Formats: sequence, C-alpha cells, structure tokens
Amino acid sequence: MRFSVPRQEIVSEIKGLLSLGLPITVTQLLQVGYTTVAVIMAGRVGATELAAVGLGAALWIFVYLGCMGLLLALSPIIAQHHGAGHSAEIRHSFQQGLWLALIVGLFGWWFLGHISAVTRLMQVDPNVIPLVEDYLDVAAWGMPPTCFYFVFRFLCEGTGHSRPMMIVQLFLLPLAVFLNWVLIFGNFGSPVLGVRGAALSS
Repeated sequence: MRFSVPRQEIVSEIKGLLSLGLPITVTQLLQVGYTTVAVIMAGRVGATELAAVGLGAALWIFVYLGCMGLLLALSPIIAQHHGAGHSAEIRHSFQQGLWLALIVGLFGWWFLGHISAVTRLMQVDPNVIPLVEDYLDVAAWGMPPTCFYFVFRFLCEGTGHSRPMMIVQLFLLPLAVFLNWVLIFGNFGSPVLGVRGAALSS
C-alpha cells in the first residue's frame, strides 16, 4: 500500500526542522569559536603558551562534553511536556535541571582542578605543565555557570525556541575575541595574563 504526503506538508516540515535545527548548529559552532580564538591568540605569545592552551582546552572540552551529556536529557523531556501542553511538568523538569546542573557543575569544577595530573602521565614537556595547570585552575570556575547555561539552553530548545541562545552566542563571541586580546596581551592597561587570560576570557 502506498501513502502519498502532500508536498505542502513536506515543505512545512522541512521549514520547521530548519528553523529549529539551524540555530542549534550555529550556536554549537560559535561555542567552539571561543576555544579556537584563544588557541590562535596564545600562539602569538609563544610556542609553549600555544601548547598549554591547546592541551588545556582539550582537557576542558573533555569535561565540558561530559557535563553537557549528563544534562542533555533535559531537552527531549521538556520537548515531550511542551508537546503535551503540560506547563507544570516543564517547570518541574526545569527546576530539577537546575539542581542537577549545580551537582554536575561542582563535580566538573573539582575534576578540572585535578585532571592536570594526566599531563604527567602523557609525558608533556615540563615547561608546559605549569601553564596547563594555570589554564585549568581558571577555566574550572567556569564549569558551574556553564552547566546552568545548559539548563536554560535546553529549556529554550525543548520548547522550540532555539534562536535566543544563538543570538546570545553571536554577541558573546566578539566579546570573547576582544577580552582575549585585552587579557592575553595586556592591552588597555590590563596586566599581561597570557594563558590565564585565555582561560578567563573563554
């Protein structure tokens, strides 16, 4: 038995998917831009700083993705409640997500403070290790806020509003570029922070 779907319905579905999916894709690419900019600018300071930021960012992303994965279930849960029109359940799931973000964020903060020990097992250049530790010491403080950001992002995406977070990221990436330039190189009277500046601005 053959089923025919009206072309107008297919076009409508495609438009709906693109309007939801494209902002999510752009948001993710913009977030990758923070680390990319930091690595590029650190490379202008020196090879040691480039290696430190590159390795530190790789370890950060490892923890970042782990925390994101633990919170990712919030998006389909909220989407299901949104489709069913259960506003009270959306609020409940959002509140539970905030509590989970607190726990996951604190774990991520603690883990980033200790993961630099891996660099010794990797036989990293001894001159690079202290800089990696500096990077992660600063970056670790960004993990709890990042986890709370995930909750708000997944709330928006789960309710079909993926553009607000994309717009936020469109404003934040140029700001991150500017802060990298200021903090890494000590512009506008800022102290030269180098690797710490790269972590702080990202």
